[in-house]
Amino acid sequence: MPKKIPNEVRNHARELYLQGKSGREISEKLSEAYDIKISTPAIYEWAKRFNWKDMVVEAETKAKEEIIESEAQKLRRMQVEHLDDYNILRRKAVNELKGLEFIRAGEAAKALEMGIEGERRVMQGMINLSFVQEVLNILVEEISEQEIINKIALRLQTLVSDSTSDDK
Repeated sequence: MPKKIPNEVRNHARELYLQGKSGREISEKLSEAYDIKISTPAIYEWAKRFNWKDMVVEAETKAKEEIIESEAQKLRRMQVEHLDDYNILRRKAVNELKGLEFIRAGEAAKALEMGIEGERRVMQGMINLSFVQEVLNILVEEISEQEIINKIALRLQTLVSDSTSDDK
């Protein structure tokens, strides 16, 4: 008859499994922590019976989504700030244009044109960001190796920041 393993031990085993520990490592850590002998096959049996692998996939997916979301939020915030700056520049130019004589109107018109062009670039960047977000979502769904996703996220982040600095 199989021995009754306390839930605390099994929960600890699950936590270690979700951290990516091997069955052997989990068995050793449980032996140290609880002075109990649990075989490596028993760990894998629990993982199978209690769907721990699904929990790992769920946790990885959630982590990936959070990374993508935080990067997207940061880029959106920067774009909103840039858009606000260009709006201020455009409004200032319009006010200057209204109060100036024709001699200085050229400068105000240039500033107005620069503000409008800046707004267009920021809006285009927002459209591009939306596209990149969709691409990242597809990659997260299709790629299972965390290291590869991290490399892709880093390269895309570099690409977006490079293109943002090129637009300035």
